[in-house]
Amino acid sequence: MFAATSQAHHEGRSRAFWAAVFAAALLASVLSAFFAAPSAHAKPVLGGGTPILTHAGQALCTATAAGYDRNGSPVAFTAGHCSSGLGEEVQVEGAGVVGNVVARNEILDYTVFSVDPSKVDIVRQGGVNDRGAPPNQGDTICKLGAKTGYTCGPTWQVEDNTIYSQVCAGRGDSGGPVMNGDRLVGMLNGGTVPPVADEVGLGSVAAAMPECYVNFQAPVFLPAYGTTFDAIVDDATVRNWPGAGFRMA
Repeated sequence: MFAATSQAHHEGRSRAFWAAVFAAALLASVLSAFFAAPSAHAKPVLGGGTPILTHAGQALCTATAAGYDRNGSPVAFTAGHCSSGLGEEVQVEGAGVVGNVVARNEILDYTVFSVDPSKVDIVRQGGVNDRGAPPNQGDTICKLGAKTGYTCGPTWQVEDNTIYSQVCAGRGDSGGPVMNGDRLVGMLNGGTVPPVADEVGLGSVAAAMPECYVNFQAPVFLPAYGTTFDAIVDDATVRNWPGAGFRMA
């Protein structure tokens, strides 16, 4: 009788002890969550394929790549027609104004803009390991654009630092990176008929093709063209402009 009473008493005290421990742990968890400092939100990123806004936020374009020039200044590239003049502001969603146009070449159709690292994290595009030489005719190349996303197609020809291909691209994709495998090889600039189409008598047919809106149209859309990225960086370097000696993040 005494043994049973002692055992019951012991079990009761054990339950009370663990109940108190559980209550204390629960209270500590609640207080910790209540008083914890708010978690820091990650900054938006800027790299190849990032959507950008120019013309006072009215024009959608795409960044080609972001990194640093030979002076160590953070910069990024996009198409020349995406900007209208030096000093123009460039915006990234979630970050606001991230920089200003610091160089532009209307012939090669490229823009260089400064980047404020306090506003965005400068990154290298996923899947891109380095810059590369222009593709060869027949190579399958891909592009990443703010409007039509990631699309691929054959290279029709490369002539005078211009890459002509059948990748789906539309308005908003201008400036997007053009890749051959894991190499950044060009900047998307627009849509046009490749010279080879005229040579085989199909220029008028190709010119009648519609703009590409979705990749499901393939191959019934106007061919795309872009500038080799090596030619762009070489031009900025020769001119000693911002972006000279560019290296990706």
